[in-house]
Amino acid sequence: MKRFFFPLLLIFLFHTAARAEKWIVTKTGTNKRLVNIHFPTKNVGYAVGMNETLLKTTDGGITWEVISDSKGNFRYETVWFTDENTGIISDSYNGVLKTTDGGKTWTKKNNTPFYSVVFINNKTGIIGAQGDIYKTTDGGETWVKKTLMPDRGYGYINSICFADAFTGYAVGEYYDSGVYRGSVLKTTDGGETWTEQEFGKVDAYLCSVSFPDKLNGYIVGGQYYLNGDDKKGILFKTTDGGKTWSKSIIQTEEGVYHQILSAAFIEKGTGYLTSSGYIYKTSDDGITWEQQVYDDRSFDPTILYFRDKSSGFSVGYDGKIARLVDDTPIDDAVTDAVPAAFPNPARGMVTLPFDGNGADAMLRIFNAGGRLVKEVNADGGLKSATVDVTGFEPGLYFYSCNGKSGKFFVE
Repeated sequence: MKRFFFPLLLIFLFHTAARAEKWIVTKTGTNKRLVNIHFPTKNVGYAVGMNETLLKTTDGGITWEVISDSKGNFRYETVWFTDENTGIISDSYNGVLKTTDGGKTWTKKNNTPFYSVVFINNKTGIIGAQGDIYKTTDGGETWVKKTLMPDRGYGYINSICFADAFTGYAVGEYYDSGVYRGSVLKTTDGGETWTEQEFGKVDAYLCSVSFPDKLNGYIVGGQYYLNGDDKKGILFKTTDGGKTWSKSIIQTEEGVYHQILSAAFIEKGTGYLTSSGYIYKTSDDGITWEQQVYDDRSFDPTILYFRDKSSGFSVGYDGKIARLVDDTPIDDAVTDAVPAAFPNPARGMVTLPFDGNGADAMLRIFNAGGRLVKEVNADGGLKSATVDVTGFEPGLYFYSCNGKSGKFFVE
């Protein structure tokens, strides 16, 4: 693969990793395209999509229940829950809807559909609409317009992120004369007022903004026009809390068109993005990007979401949701072993001891080839989990939980 360099701009290249983290793809019970996802707690999450589709999980994304799935022409644009039962969604026809019973019933709160949302706390939230920003200070009951994107064309606010309670950024694009043009807005008073930032005025649509901490921030966009070529992405970075920003280019493999749809940086230097049917990861601040592995190659990801550093999700077409898991192979010689599984060999049910440290954790079972075959939420207070392995092929299996691992046989 060739590398190119332009004055003042560092060219970043995608490449495919021989080994990478693994994303497990789940079929959710609907075939509608999903467009957004949010987890208010470790186990409870919601996903929304076309035809007013709403899904809910109570086991950390392992399984999903279809709450609503209509045949209408409207869609839910985005979602945010402040606790397990209280949340808002954007309906492309009805505007802002709010629930207090986990999505069973919804009440209309504003006529404006929105495309991005963030809550600073349970009462204070910001939504980005078609060029407008609205703010609530009463948990979504009422919304007040705060700003209007500069009137230069038909625009959207795609992503909002706050570095702290007062400083936040909103990024988006407007369409002008056949070209996407970016816009970055900044607030330093908790969303009361917003000003456009000069560095964001580029010929690209800006899709995501992330601040993993107060100092380090990232803005990502796609279809960046450079010398008439739009087959590139663009990355802005700050390491001083937004005082200064550097601009870099994310370049694709030659001949491959990458339309960056979403991005999320979970800590300084480490981020993910979705592009043209793939998920990529960088561990070196965007210098290189590794193509991620998932077990269903038909999965076509759109939006990325991270509840925390270790809980990543991506939604996509055909009602599928991908979940990031640690795909590090468990060697046949198990280290830091815990007491033996029993019965061993197992048939039907098996009890798997682990070091819970008093905290709940995800227990994962792998076959001898290193493929993840089952996950269960483990109660850390019990120090073990009894798992149904009915239907497992006979053979050797490994399991891990909270950094400890073990093995057992199924007969």
